[in-house]
Amino acid sequence: MQALQALEAMEQLGNAPHRRRKVYQKRYDPFSLPDVEFKKRYRFNKHTASFIIDLVRQDLQLDPRGCGTSPELQVLTAIRCWGRREVQDDGGDLHGLTQPTVSRICARVARAIARHSETYIKMPQSLAEEQRVVREFLEIRNFPSVLGCIDCTHIKIKKSGGDAAHVAQYCNRTTGFGTRS
Repeated sequence: MQALQALEAMEQLGNAPHRRRKVYQKRYDPFSLPDVEFKKRYRFNKHTASFIIDLVRQDLQLDPRGCGTSPELQVLTAIRCWGRREVQDDGGDLHGLTQPTVSRICARVARAIARHSETYIKMPQSLAEEQRVVREFLEIRNFPSVLGCIDCTHIKIKKSGGDAAHVAQYCNRTTGFGTRS
């Protein structure tokens, strides 16, 4: 009796609906865009984007499962999200990627770029070099005691109460009160 039930169960498994085939969204080649449109979408020209891609290509290996995402598409997706402060869903829709995939890509590309930071980020190594850098910043726009600078995004916030020193900490020249990211 148990043998008959086992055969019947196996027969029903054979009639089970087949798993749906995964459908990948069509992806276009961003480098096929006209130069002006490419820069508008990615904030870099094609030459600079190619330089960044070549710099991190070895760190962005394709995933052997499924179609994988090329290093070109990974870098362009990340810089679009970062440069345009775009919601990851929107960046993903543009490139045929899901939001979780875009999130992983942004983290992967950030780590890959950070691995090359020592090549491009330099700080003075001696007192003489430090004094030279401070003097050069002073000559640019009369910035006293500056050793370096970064480019960042200012996020506007509501003015907070408190003493003048605390409020001045969050006052910037472009958007009023804000914090940096």
